[in-house]
Amino acid sequence: MREELNKISEKAFAQIRKASTLAELEETRVQFLGRKSELIQFLRNIGSLPAKERAEAGSEANEVKRQLEAEYDNRRLELERRASILPKDFDISLPGIKPELGHLHPLTQTVQDITDIFERLNFEVV
Repeated sequence: MREELNKISEKAFAQIRKASTLAELEETRVQFLGRKSELIQFLRNIGSLPAKERAEAGSEANEVKRQLEAEYDNRRLELERRASILPKDFDISLPGIKPELGHLHPLTQTVQDITDIFERLNFEVV
């Protein structure tokens, strides 16, 4: 029983770490933690074991399940963080936008506003 549980957990941990996208990670979660997964089938078959082995096998299987869920959550957070850093449509080869530094002096801004008003009234600045 232990060998079977170790084999399931090693395979699951390897695939979780190998997943490079959220979709692959979700497929891995369903494969190893879903309703029809090997681990769940193992947990369902614990009832057929003798009473002494049942408690030990159940606690080990539940511990493996908790570890797999924690590993899945950590990997999901890591992949989501990576995905949020650079969006898919971001082209890194494009030039950046030069930030505007400083601002106009209040008197210059006032003169420009007054000039705009007079230009709208068909006056010319000479």
